[in-house]
Amino acid sequence: MYGFLLVLHNWGRWAIIIAGVVAIVAALKARNSSATAGADKSALIFMIIADLQLLIGLVLYFVSPFVRTFLAGPGEAMGDSGLRYWGLEHGLMMIIAIALIHVGRISGKKAATPAKKYTNMAVYFTVALVLMLVMTPWPFMSNFRPLFRF
Repeated sequence: MYGFLLVLHNWGRWAIIIAGVVAIVAALKARNSSATAGADKSALIFMIIADLQLLIGLVLYFVSPFVRTFLAGPGEAMGDSGLRYWGLEHGLMMIIAIALIHVGRISGKKAATPAKKYTNMAVYFTVALVLMLVMTPWPFMSNFRPLFRF
């Protein structure tokens, strides 16, 4: 099960990046346009994919051998950058990023004008996506994971 979830979570990263870029571009286009349905739909899809990715990540968190080691002795594990990354940093930052996606969508719904709505969404979605990209374990990082798992 752990291996299957890792593969699913790995491929989910690409889905969330694509959905995020599409949602940001759609929100930016909708600021000065009457074609807003596409922006709303892409924002919803981005949020759903992020939530699914979070759900898979939470399951992985509790079955991961790295996290088990981290949770067995968090004080000592904080000194190990790899254990700290998997036990604390990655998950916490991704939860914050997904919260920003939700805040962006809600603040967009409450905005007074369409221009303000889609500007809010674009800003929140961009910050969330940048945070996700920074905290993703890319191959050039010390805690890297493969770009594609099979």
